[in-house]
Amino acid sequence: MNQLWIAPEECDTGECRQLANGPVDQTSLLECIIDGVPVRDIYAYRAQSPPGDSPLHIRAGGLLESLAPDFYKPRGYLPGSVADGC
Repeated sequence: MNQLWIAPEECDTGECRQLANGPVDQTSLLECIIDGVPVRDIYAYRAQSPPGDSPLHIRAGGLLESLAPDFYKPRGYLPGSVADGC
């Protein structure tokens, strides 16, 4: 489970963090099996992006470039993004 929130403009950090955390917080069942062994307490592996907004760099020819709106492409990055996931 991973959630990435990309703000179209500079975003209030707290608001963007809530938007990224919401779906992860509301998930009631996650299962992960690695080489036939269930991972216990998967939420112990939860990780978030650093405090503040983290510029998300877009690699030319990559998937994010094809998904990013045209006005981001000339800059090569998205100014405000936060991530959360297990």
